[in-house]
Amino acid sequence: VVGVISPWNYPLILTMSPIMASLMAGNTVVVKPSEVTPATTLKLREIATRAGIPEDAFVVVTGEAETGKALVQSQGTDMICFTGSTATGRKIGEVCASMLKPCILELGGNDPMLVFADANLKRAARGSLWGGFFNAGQTCISVERVFVEESIKEPFLALVMEEMKGIKQGLREETPSVGSMTFPAQADKVEAHIKDAVKKGAKVLCGGRRNPDYKGYFIEPTILTDVTPDMTIMQEETFGPIFAVGTFKTEEEAVELANNTVYGLNASVW
Repeated sequence: VVGVISPWNYPLILTMSPIMASLMAGNTVVVKPSEVTPATTLKLREIATRAGIPEDAFVVVTGEAETGKALVQSQGTDMICFTGSTATGRKIGEVCASMLKPCILELGGNDPMLVFADANLKRAARGSLWGGFFNAGQTCISVERVFVEESIKEPFLALVMEEMKGIKQGLREETPSVGSMTFPAQADKVEAHIKDAVKKGAKVLCGGRRNPDYKGYFIEPTILTDVTPDMTIMQEETFGPIFAVGTFKTEEEAVELANNTVYGLNASVW
């Protein structure tokens, strides 16, 4: 029996993938979806029923953190597959280790992008916006920290701001580039990270607030400069449409800056 605990940011694909892999390997599955997006998994169960998958081979249990905890600690699950925050993943790993229960943990990131002077700057500028704002930044491998070689900082930022003119935020039916946060607590977290950075001296190049044109959880696509390592945004996963831009002088310094975090999920070199 595989226990799957799935996240809210890609509630279809990041739930369906471990379910299908488990079933194809001949296992049964108990899925605990995020309490923010349970309806997607219940719809998956409905589709599975129409496809002829027995109810006891693919079971959905909804609930909050305590439900996930019970699934991990249960003697009835033989393996755990978790996608979500690093803090929660660490706790799950400790419980599974004490029970000699195998687990797969796909956790968070504060992912760096290094841009050297010999890069195609226009491509890198576009890449930073796509990497930072795709799915409104609610992606574990999204770009959150951009480190640019000092000699090209100004031309790089000029290209980024030029490309920003094509970025639109709004409702899906308006064909926007960037949507909203998924739920209130995530919008609050992104705002808190921006405020902390500004309080500690960061400069807001664009965005930096809730979009006044829309009700709900729309945080404007935000780019910060003059950032320092002590800022929350440089140390923790933000998970919003925002990235911070810093500089480096040498390759060694770039690597040191990129690795100055507890995360190790993803990175890119341009």
